[in-house]
Amino acid sequence: MGQSNPWQKSRTGHRQEAPRPQPSDSTATRTRLPSIPSGTAGYLCGGIGSLVVFALMFRPWLTAGGWDGRAEANAFGQIHASTTYLNIWSKSGPRLAQLTSVWPPLIVVAVTSTVFTVLLIMRGAGSRPIHIAATTSTVAVAVSVVFDVLHLQSKGPDLKAMVGLGGDLGSQAGLVYRALSGKGRYPMPGSTVDSYANAGLTGWALTACALAIVSAAAALAQWNHNRRPAGSPAADRGRSATVRVVPGSGAEQVR
Repeated sequence: MGQSNPWQKSRTGHRQEAPRPQPSDSTATRTRLPSIPSGTAGYLCGGIGSLVVFALMFRPWLTAGGWDGRAEANAFGQIHASTTYLNIWSKSGPRLAQLTSVWPPLIVVAVTSTVFTVLLIMRGAGSRPIHIAATTSTVAVAVSVVFDVLHLQSKGPDLKAMVGLGGDLGSQAGLVYRALSGKGRYPMPGSTVDSYANAGLTGWALTACALAIVSAAAALAQWNHNRRPAGSPAADRGRSATVRVVPGSGAEQVR
């Protein structure tokens, strides 16, 4: 028997295992993001788009300028105007424009229904009536927004007339007083060149209209995709057929 070497015992006794790698802080604290359920991406886009449209309704959708200042209105028909009181002495001054309609309340109801049904779908309510309600609500938002934009555009002359100039001597007196006080000049025929424009829609209105249409298209596309049966040609597109020969029968089965 060979004698053990004391140096080998010393080395063996002091041998240590290699330290194991510790997980980094980023790996240890990494959280798993919630995944989107299959067949709900279009509804989710429609719900988010409807919420953005609702937020844009409080921005100016129609604006106009005239002799007596500027005026702007949001989707609800609420008017914010600035005036220089040119018509304060006028007996037939411009009247307040009436821009309210039934479309803004319909938009609010449709957005509420869209958000509620999309939340049910995201929580796993995959029944067919819920999907139909989400799609219908999103389309209702788009239709109501389009008609509200058309209504406001038709009321543009009324908004512009609200900040215009009256047709009696009181308004002319206002122009004279403004010229004498040094805050403007009295318009004389052929001596001044001014630019003017009709009332027009703002970028907020056009953005809301486009976003509502895109959201409705996304919800419709998702509903059309989900309603296809499992055995339809569109669902089976791309699958390769498998041929199996049954021994002894001489028949072929295709699946």
